Amino acid sequence: VDGVLFSKDGKTLVAYPRNKAGTEYVVPDGVETLGKGAFSCARALMSVALPPSLATVGDEAFACCESLQSIALPPSVATLGARAFWGCALLRLIELPSGIQSVGAGAFRECDALSKIIISPVAERFRAVDDVLFSKDGKTLVAYPVGNPRTEYAIPDGVETVADEAFSTCKALRSVALPDGLQ
Repeated sequence: VDGVLFSKDGKTLVAYPRNKAGTEYVVPDGVETLGKGAFSCARALMSVALPPSLATVGDEAFACCESLQSIALPPSVATLGARAFWGCALLRLIELPSGIQSVGAGAFRECDALSKIIISPVAERFRAVDDVLFSKDGKTLVAYPVGNPRTEYAIPDGVETVADEAFSTCKALRSVALPDGLQ
C-alpha cells in the first residue's frame, strides 16, 4: 500500500522503504504488529503515528531511525521487542502504555537523547523510578535512559537483576553503585 509492504491480511506491517519520501507516516488502522525491522533505517522519518489496534512492536522495528523525535505508543501495545528503538538518536522521551507486558533487551540502545522513560503508576508489569524502568516488584532494572545526564547512579536496594543491555551505550554515566543482594 503506497509502497509499504504489509501481510496479505493487513495485520502486519512488514517493511517501510528506507528511502521513502516524507518525514511522517501514519500506520493504518487494523495493523496489529510491526514486524522485525519494519522501519529499520528509515532515516528521514521524524514521526510515526501508531493505530489503537497495535499490540506488538517487533525486534529492531525502528532501528537506526536516527531522525525519529517522537512516537506515542497506544494503550494496546503489550510487547516491545529487543532493540526496538536502537539508534533513534533524537528520541527524547518514551512513554510506555500501562498494559505493556514485555520490553526486550536493548530496546533503547543508542538512543542518545533519551533522558526519560515514563510509565503509568497503574501499570501491571513495570514501574519507572527517577526515569529508570524497573519490573513492578522492583527486583529487575530493565532499562536506564541512555541520554540521562547523570554521571552517577545508585541502583536501589532490592534490585536483584540488571537486565541485558540495561545500561548499554550510556555516555554520561561514569559510575554505578551496586546494592547488596544484586545477583
